[in-house]
Order: sequence, then C-alpha cells, then structure tokens
Amino acid sequence: MLLLISVILLVIWYLVAEFLTAKAWVSPRYRYYLNTTSDLGVSDRHTDSFGLKCFADRTICSPRYWLINGTFFVLGLAYIFGVGFLVQETPSVLTVIVGLGMMLLAFFNANNPGHITPKMVVHWVVGGCALIGGPINTFLISSALSFPLGQVLGIIGAVCGVIASCYWLGFTAIPQRIGIYSMLLSIVLIAIHLL
Repeated sequence: MLLLISVILLVIWYLVAEFLTAKAWVSPRYRYYLNTTSDLGVSDRHTDSFGLKCFADRTICSPRYWLINGTFFVLGLAYIFGVGFLVQETPSVLTVIVGLGMMLLAFFNANNPGHITPKMVVHWVVGGCALIGGPINTFLISSALSFPLGQVLGIIGAVCGVIASCYWLGFTAIPQRIGIYSMLLSIVLIAIHLL
C-alpha cells in the first residue's frame, strides 16, 4: 500500500517540478503549447546572437533545469520499482527500459540546441523509450488488470508519443504533453485501482 501511495505522490511531484521549472523562466515565459519538457532540462549555456538559448523556434532558458532533471531520474527509478512491482513480482523488460529512459534523460538532456550531436541522439532515443514505451507499458499493465480506462489512456499516450517523436512535423509540445500526462494519469489510476 505504501508503494502505491508513493507512486501517486511521485506523479504529483513531477507535475509540481515541471511547473516550478517552467515558472523560473524569465523572458520569454515558458509556453506549454510551444516548449517541450526537454526544453526544461537544458543545462548548457549555448546562446544565439541575442544571448538567448535557442532550439529551433523556441527560447530555452530555465535556471531550474536541475529540478526537472533530478525529477526525471527519481521518476525513472520509481517507475522501475513502483510500476514494476504494482502488478508483477519483478519488473518487465519494457518497464526497465522505460524507467532507464526516464533516468537517462537527466544526463542526456537536450543540450547544444540546434546541432545534432551524439548527446542529442541519445536524448532522442531515451526520450522515445519513455515517451512511447511508457504508454505502451501502461496499456499492457492495464490489459493484465482488465482496466479499460488505463488501456484507453495507454493507446492515446502511445499515439501522441509517436506524433511527438516526429520532430519534423513541427508541433511536438502538445502531443508530447498529452502522451506524458496520459501515461502519468494511467499510472495513478492503476495505483488507485489496486488500492
């Protein structure tokens, strides 16, 4: 029971950490419809000719990058042990991959914006593991529990994760958020269902 409550509290903490990291932006303000969660974790000080950190058409400048990166790491660790043990005696391979993806986002954030570097490639891969694998995993867990709402949220999250992973479409922030939030909501609902 303590594990289930811890999972719920950690999901709530993720939302608080995301808000606090975004709120720390000075100018321009963080925009949830335009800026991605990856923008929150940028720690390098690469700047454009105006002294702003930029990636594509987004200015990225949160001085609290450490907060969201630390949250990614703890959330990934908790995902492996919390979600992994919610319905299984040991975490599945997919649960471990998703959790490791979240944890590695803390170290392989979207630094050096505007340039494709090995670190950026790793960021995209581990981000994809979390963004696409997480909702697929919640769908599978919900299926094992015969929990239809979790299944629906898993499908929505996976579809949005795939769309958000297609950077060339130009609109990644909204589908990314829908994917992340539907996965987090389904985790909470699964935990409540098991209580």
